[in-house]
Amino acid sequence: MERSCDSAFHFVVVSEHRTLSDQHDTGSPREKVSMKKRNNFWFALILMAVALLCATSSSQAQLRHVSGPPTLSLTAEPNVVRACENQPATVRLLSNATSPGGNAIRYRWTVDAGTLSGKGANTTWDLTGARPGTYHAVADVDEGNEDCAAFASVAVVLLDCPPPPPPPPSCPEVKVSCPDNATDKAPVTFTASLSGGTAGIVPTYNWIVSNGHILSGPRDRQCRR
Repeated sequence: MERSCDSAFHFVVVSEHRTLSDQHDTGSPREKVSMKKRNNFWFALILMAVALLCATSSSQAQLRHVSGPPTLSLTAEPNVVRACENQPATVRLLSNATSPGGNAIRYRWTVDAGTLSGKGANTTWDLTGARPGTYHAVADVDEGNEDCAAFASVAVVLLDCPPPPPPPPSCPEVKVSCPDNATDKAPVTFTASLSGGTAGIVPTYNWIVSNGHILSGPRDRQCRR
């Protein structure tokens, strides 16, 4: 801006001197003095206009310089995801940038794994297929001048998928045996036998009878009634 102001000033000075030098030596001395005063008045007015223009341009340039880079904050939602098979591992990246001068913001995103979808202040980060670990996303913003920019980064932890829960235990087949003949004068012994089911599980027994009463073994394999 200073170069354009100096050029305009030089042009005005040259033009004014040429105007004064080209005046014909005609008219009375009073007319000559009056004309010279008019020329000096216009010359001074032009100089004031040029000085005002230079001061305004310098102030605007100084304001643009003082405004500084944008301010920026960045978050990830969620910041911990799991790498499970057949399940997406996506993260929402949310940025908040403000220009001190109220100018338009330009966004650039970079990540060290996965892929990005979407542009502007918010984007989606897909980490599906990546190995468990910690990854970073970086947002870089400016107002059209890359030399005056701001950036922020956020970390996301990708955890390994937990092992599936064990299957529920399977129930064994239960058979109860007893004598073919019995009388009401003597007790009867019932015996339970198990087959199948989940190995390693110790069974428990709970006998219930519809008539009479249990003499022994209500919690054992055999029960006397």
